[in-house]
Amino acid sequence: IETILSSMSKTFLILGGYGNTGILISEFLLKYTNSKIILAGRNLSRAENAAKLLNDKFLDDRVKPVEINSINKESLAVIFEPADMIVVASSTIDYVKEIAEAAIIAGKDYIDIHLSSGKKIKSLLSLEDRIKENNLLFITDCGFHPGIPAALIRYAANLFDKLEIANVGSLININWKELTFSESTILELVDEFVEYRPLAFRNNRWDKISYKDFKKFDFDNDFHRVTCAPMMLEELRNLPTKYPSLRETGFYVTGFNPFVNYLLLPIGTAALKIAPKLTRKAFAKSLEWGLKKFSKPPFKTILVMSAIGRERDLTREIRIKLSHSDGYWMTAASVVALLFQYLRGKFTTPGLYLQGNLVEPVEFFKDLEALGINVSLKS
Repeated sequence: IETILSSMSKTFLILGGYGNTGILISEFLLKYTNSKIILAGRNLSRAENAAKLLNDKFLDDRVKPVEINSINKESLAVIFEPADMIVVASSTIDYVKEIAEAAIIAGKDYIDIHLSSGKKIKSLLSLEDRIKENNLLFITDCGFHPGIPAALIRYAANLFDKLEIANVGSLININWKELTFSESTILELVDEFVEYRPLAFRNNRWDKISYKDFKKFDFDNDFHRVTCAPMMLEELRNLPTKYPSLRETGFYVTGFNPFVNYLLLPIGTAALKIAPKLTRKAFAKSLEWGLKKFSKPPFKTILVMSAIGRERDLTREIRIKLSHSDGYWMTAASVVALLFQYLRGKFTTPGLYLQGNLVEPVEFFKDLEALGINVSLKS
């Protein structure tokens, strides 16, 4: 990586750059490229402290802090002016349109690592014509989940003459006790449950999957035969059209802990459907408490894909596994592997894209491995 990227330089403005993921993205970019970083957020003191720590660590002054006092698109556009790309790593999904419009006004490329949301994607789609007219690159649903599953399936498709089945499982077991996050971050997680859609592709359509059809995945010796629930990701939607031989695909997820999974989530999601405005904050506080109170080691984040297809008239199965002990590391590494391709000039057509559908898979997974993600393939 250092040989390829050491001479490449862009200026990245990272919204929420002093947060759990933003700080890791900054470290990777400083280590492997000559890029400059602007750490932006509402808390100037935190931005200044993070900038000083990063500059001291890398013995230079490539990191600058900046305060954002308003989500007004005109004032944001002025702040965005020194950057080449805006990286949204903050819990600001409610303001995605304002931030995106500010990037367009300033003439800057854009990516976000927000959770996948229909409302977010609809807001960005409403700006798609303006993005193209201004010759800009906008990438959404970045990170590892969403972000990696579609790239895994696209990678697998190149290993078969005909890809027939491809399912991805995700296990996220994080040491929540050691983490600090804002109220807006946990509220954003709660909102994901509101939009949760248990869909998978089978019988030539995206079907709602009942509990009896949830899939079991072997992640490793600590997490063997774990039941995972289907979760629709927008990046998967068009894969059956792209690969007509694909008759079954989906993304399945597990994580948290039994108390959260089997008590808090059922009660909280039911309450959200009945009275979302009244229960949202209470559910968020309960969720944060449950995650920190009951999460237990071993802590790790794992993605596993099982794919079956035809090759020279023979049936073959492959299994690809990505893992790391830190879920935030996995997210940051995924974003930076995307940015490496951006720095290499791989993306030449302006427009709005989803990370999992855009990245070149072989290069992407090689860079993930170089960034510390364990990647293995078994046939």
